[in-house]
Amino acid sequence: MIIKDNLRSIFLILTILLLLSIACGTSTPTEEPSTDQTGITNEKATDTLAPATTKPTETLIPTATYTSTPAVWLELKSNANIRTGPGTEYQPTAVMKAGERLPAYMVNSDKTWFLINTENYLWVNISVANIEGDINSLPAAPTPLPTSTHTATPTITPVPSTTPVPAMSLNLIYRNLEEMTALQFKEFKNSIVGKPVRENVTVGNVQDDGKVTISGPWSPILFKISEFCVVVAGVPKDLAISLDGGDEIFLDAKIDRIVDDYNYYNNCENTLVLVYQSIEKR
Repeated sequence: MIIKDNLRSIFLILTILLLLSIACGTSTPTEEPSTDQTGITNEKATDTLAPATTKPTETLIPTATYTSTPAVWLELKSNANIRTGPGTEYQPTAVMKAGERLPAYMVNSDKTWFLINTENYLWVNISVANIEGDINSLPAAPTPLPTSTHTATPTITPVPSTTPVPAMSLNLIYRNLEEMTALQFKEFKNSIVGKPVRENVTVGNVQDDGKVTISGPWSPILFKISEFCVVVAGVPKDLAISLDGGDEIFLDAKIDRIVDDYNYYNNCENTLVLVYQSIEKR
């Protein structure tokens, strides 16, 4: 019994000594770098921050300030050009009539041009206006001034028409001769000069000088007195001598004039003179 009690005492002493030894050996743990959820180590922040990058300061063009109620007014002494800048080198955009009363918001450096419209930047010259108010109270125009813009006038190149001009009918000309009064026909024959004639006709007579008569209900094939004849002038000689009376041709010509001289050609009272363009034999 005595032995058991001694063993318990020894065991209790050893246990106490062991606990004391453990307690004495415990030290403060060393702080480890923290790790975020991604597994990347976050270094401890320092107190010193890197200097922030400063945005460079922009240099602004000085602008003039003006009030909505101008202190200076201009009354035009004569019609005046309104320009896009303070000088004759600037584009004129409008003309104001004499007697117009205009506000002045700014003045240029030598006080010879006034800004009269702040929205579209329009100017007028001092020489055309009577001034009401003190121009020294006006703010100076901002610099640099807007550059003038001169729009070049485009050169218009006419496009050749692909649509042929409607041709005059020989029968229509002859019918108007019969139905119109002398005054009406005079105006009519002047209006048709230069117009084309394109139609199938019959050759009448051929002269050595290249004149070819055209026959139809308005002009006989054989020589005789007629009230209306048609002559084609300027036919090339080799073509003219290849034509015979009665040949069917397609004629392309232009109206030169109508001659009302009885003796102009084969005793015709009125001769329609055409200028040759082309002839095709049928």
